[in-house]
Amino acid sequence: MKPGSHTINILIILSALFLHLVTGCVNDEGGTDCTGTQAIISLSVRAASDSINEDDVLWEDRVNELCMLAFDSETGELVFNQKLYFPDGFNDPSRAILFPLGTYNFYFIANETVYSNLVNALEDIQNESGFTSNTTFRTLAYNLAFRPDGTTQEGRFVMSAVYKNIVVVAEGTESNPALLALPTEKVELVRSLAKVEVIFRKTVSGSTIPENTITSVLLENVAATLSVPPWDAYYTGTQTTTQTASLAGLDYDRDSIGSVTFYVPEFLVEEGSTGYTLLEINNTLYPIENDEELEGLQEQRRTIPSLSTHSVIRNYHYIVNAYIDGEGGYRYKRM
Repeated sequence: MKPGSHTINILIILSALFLHLVTGCVNDEGGTDCTGTQAIISLSVRAASDSINEDDVLWEDRVNELCMLAFDSETGELVFNQKLYFPDGFNDPSRAILFPLGTYNFYFIANETVYSNLVNALEDIQNESGFTSNTTFRTLAYNLAFRPDGTTQEGRFVMSAVYKNIVVVAEGTESNPALLALPTEKVELVRSLAKVEVIFRKTVSGSTIPENTITSVLLENVAATLSVPPWDAYYTGTQTTTQTASLAGLDYDRDSIGSVTFYVPEFLVEEGSTGYTLLEINNTLYPIENDEELEGLQEQRRTIPSLSTHSVIRNYHYIVNAYIDGEGGYRYKRM
């Protein structure tokens, strides 16, 4: 832990939540019949219990485009690679897709144009093995200044979802489309970054805390690159440090002094390793901690053996409660 003078007492309580976006298969009315060798698929996009793009405050569910790729599950050969068209917006189903019968591995990529090199890599891919052989998919540069917003191209999360060995069958017509037999009710879109929210509170309600008691908040040992779709291996790339958070919104007259937020790439670390991402408050370091059962990772249909609970996992919402008083030293507690 980094040395430094301590003029406040900070009790850190961390909790890890997981958020998800979902894309569900829904019926599309009217049209021609399926043939004996093809099925018709239609998709709708939602963010958890709300529709895509309904969050017009934090803009964490903003999606402007959704690409679907499908590969033959035995040969890995590409059979479909297109952006889905939503003629009435993402609150309504996509245009129906005529799709060959068979067993496929499906990949969904949202907001690909955030990265021009990702667009090129997706255009060039011909086999599922391309996600491994083309390093572009796991070396996308992390934007240190990233903040989700409602207008700019860069202010969107790149998201993805992977479903393997999905059987497509012809059971209906375009007016009654066949549904993908997925292991979950809806297709889950996962953000490529994690959210770290640090909330400052007074240890004793109504106590006096001097102005500017918190002098700096940042994250160290942050992954400098991110992967889309997820790269299920320990992170071995370069590391960086986030920008120092703006503390202009902190109000020391309130019991809940205020908060700062970071959006950072996934950083998977092997159990027992020490080079994980750290939260720094006033030159004191605290490790990020996950739910011990890693339920959020399991819900992403991913398995990484011997994973440290100090790993940063994409799409998690890490909440750090920092309780402050005017005494020296600090105490640390995991929720």
